Amino acid sequence: MEKNEFGNYIFKLRRDAHLTQEKLGELLEINGKSVSKWERGVTNPSINTLVHISKLFNISLETLLSLTYINN
Repeated sequence: MEKNEFGNYIFKLRRDAHLTQEKLGELLEINGKSVSKWERGVTNPSINTLVHISKLFNISLETLLSLTYINN
């Protein structure tokens, strides 16, 4: 399994939605630099932020959790 599967997934979702890191950060009420860190595999989002991401992109929380915490 790829080490930064979550970061790559977030990058693809963000790109497909035509969002910048800053804009996604705004929508999630966080700093855009946090999005950059996720995409690079430096950090992972909090559980609360994962809930917001799942709602924003209409993705199951189970999928995001498995990409973020289970497989890494």
